[in-house]
Amino acid sequence: MEERIWTPWFIKFIHSRGYFNIYTNFQHERAFSVSHGDAGVTYGKTARPDSQLLDENSLDSNFLKMQPLSKMKWYDFCFREVLAGRVVRNLDDLGAVLQSVQRKQIFRLVGLFGASEMFTRNLLCHFERLNIRNYIFMASNSEFLFDLASRGYPVIDADQFLNTIGVYKSVGVQDSDARLIKNVLVKAYTIKKILDYGYNTWVVDGNMVLLREGLEIFCVNSSPYAHKIWNDDFVKNVPALVNKILLPKESKSFACIMTTLLKEKGFRVKSLNERRFGMRIGDLDFNQSSSEVSKTKNRVVYWSKDLGIDVIQMQLQELSLWIIDEDSSCAALVCHSS
Repeated sequence: MEERIWTPWFIKFIHSRGYFNIYTNFQHERAFSVSHGDAGVTYGKTARPDSQLLDENSLDSNFLKMQPLSKMKWYDFCFREVLAGRVVRNLDDLGAVLQSVQRKQIFRLVGLFGASEMFTRNLLCHFERLNIRNYIFMASNSEFLFDLASRGYPVIDADQFLNTIGVYKSVGVQDSDARLIKNVLVKAYTIKKILDYGYNTWVVDGNMVLLREGLEIFCVNSSPYAHKIWNDDFVKNVPALVNKILLPKESKSFACIMTTLLKEKGFRVKSLNERRFGMRIGDLDFNQSSSEVSKTKNRVVYWSKDLGIDVIQMQLQELSLWIIDEDSSCAALVCHSS
């Protein structure tokens, strides 16, 4: 009905700010307010009232008794239960959150270190589009990280997480490499915990957009061989090993570092040519339509973190991959059957 009724606009306002509505459920179809369904824009002819108005004679003794918010059920637009406040600060927290997130045998670790809030929200909309729900975001302590948690997305507070482990402080790290070491360590410890539960892991970053399911950027399969590699000694020695290896600046990503470390330890690593499954913004032929791009075998569009925000957004729009609006909300909501 476009702009002729106010309810959808109110719902959009609530959703874009990460708020939730509280709905009452009084017995005998009673309510604080009643719509009489008068003829107008919404109704072609007058309908009956949708409920009965509460008055002082109908108040029960426990009328104002309400459960704490933490005990109430929370749901999203698709009536899927939302588990708000899942912030991982230590290994015990991680174990509990992993079990609450698990839908399949594969976890996605999404690193948001240095990622733009706007691009993260766009990525979330693509996750919804593809019905991807078993993922965890990880980043340094920030207001945006806790906003994601309040909306029901599981997150790892990298600063608190590494402080509880203690290994980060025990290794001398140059200031220029501190962010890199933090990024690598939190992912390495998370992968180890996921392996302990027998799940597979895909590690991706916030500087990409998924075109279809099945993206494999850095994949760790759960197996006896993987447990042999990803043990406590290996993870604890990661900072020292990172300090020893020499990589060009553009290669200092988690995938490149871990590949180098594993090869140095004598393990076999299967590498894929990134251009065979991904397209990098800046290299794309924009004479192609978005439909032509979607028909390719590529699974991801990605970009350099040094590329300008305006350029990235413009090219994602050209490919019809920019699917958020001016409120940073998904331009369309897609509900999948459970």
